[in-house]
Amino acid sequence: MNDSCNLIAKYIKRGLSMKSFIVTGASASGKTTLINEAILNGYRYLPTHMTRKKRKTEVAGRDAIFISEEDFLNNFANGYYLEPSLEYAQTINSYYGTPTYWINVLMRDNYCASPVSAFLAQKIKKCIPNLLWIYLKCDQQIRLSRLESRGLSAIEVEKRMQTINNQVNLSDDAVVFDTGLKTPLQILNEIMEL
Repeated sequence: MNDSCNLIAKYIKRGLSMKSFIVTGASASGKTTLINEAILNGYRYLPTHMTRKKRKTEVAGRDAIFISEEDFLNNFANGYYLEPSLEYAQTINSYYGTPTYWINVLMRDNYCASPVSAFLAQKIKKCIPNLLWIYLKCDQQIRLSRLESRGLSAIEVEKRMQTINNQVNLSDDAVVFDTGLKTPLQILNEIMEL
């Protein structure tokens, strides 16, 4: 049995549910990789709404809810997202929305989500104080290499390198992991022990 199967089997055997968590970090810090490992280990992912084009490797509805700008603006006007303003929701020529229903779902076990920013993670954590918030940090060279491997334009790579995602003080609210030092499975193991 592989390490992932051993991890989930340990929790099922002990009759434990897995604590829900949210993960934030700069672009290419390893958020999607960690989420994918969590999904393989029995977590259910709450996708973000976004207006950017779907990447070749992404599956609509699983990795994100890809919607038109018109639908996004309508949803925003109806209070469907946690973002405080449209300006805040806009990132690198696209809109990203964190659905308000996440608050109720993340109060239950076995869910994971990746809010677009540390600011939104802090907002969610204020509503759910016992929710685990993971912040991934990563060496700039590793981030650059990951971004370049995605086939993005040089301009988009540069914009994404400038998004550090540290709009709030992480202090005691988040557990910080360095994805240059630990694999996603090692991080997930530690998350499940917290």
